[in-house]
Amino acid sequence: MLRRRILTLGIGFLFAVLMLVLAPLPGHAQGPTQTAAHDNQLKAEAELGHEAAAASHATEGEGKSYPMEPQPALAIWTVAVFLGLLWVLGRYAWKPLSEALHQREEHLEHTLLQTEKLRNESEQLLAEHRRLMAQADERVKSIFDKAQKEAQASGEEIIKSARAEAEAARDRAQREIVAARDQALAEIWSQTANIAVSVAGRVLSKQLGEDEHRRLLDLAINELPAAPVSTNGHGGSHA
Repeated sequence: MLRRRILTLGIGFLFAVLMLVLAPLPGHAQGPTQTAAHDNQLKAEAELGHEAAAASHATEGEGKSYPMEPQPALAIWTVAVFLGLLWVLGRYAWKPLSEALHQREEHLEHTLLQTEKLRNESEQLLAEHRRLMAQADERVKSIFDKAQKEAQASGEEIIKSARAEAEAARDRAQREIVAARDQALAEIWSQTANIAVSVAGRVLSKQLGEDEHRRLLDLAINELPAAPVSTNGHGGSHA
């Protein structure tokens, strides 16, 4: 494409040179000095006559030259020089220049491809990073929710365990109290039976009057120990 552009410019330049060299002179613009000289010449012609005027015109025509007149030799020489210059440039300068431009174009294409590849890789890495961040957020949220649930469950378990221990301690205390009460009642009734047996022996050993019998009963009752108070606030009883 670059070669085509350079060739087009060269042909255009050659055509312009040929037009300038081969174009005929359309006419000459006369300045104030030339107009005055022409007027003087006309007066001289009127005075000298037609013969002198003709001789004067011939002399003037021979002395003048037009720089823009067509000159085929100069045109041919210009074209030959241009073609020779174009051949030299094409042989010694065009190939290195074309190779340099081609290498430059390949380098730019390679750079663009690498840039596009790096951009795609960057977009992929960014998408992967965002995906990993989303996974990390979900994992952190899951761990937090799990820890919160475990803490709540642990708190409930601790409360249940404390309540169970309190219930067990209360039951154990109640059992101990009942056992102590039963033991005390057993001891009391054992002593009562012993006292009753002793009183009965005394009664049987001798005949007592009513007053004496009542006195012995009161004495036996007074010898009984005081009954322990139960958990409901009343003394123990025995059937």
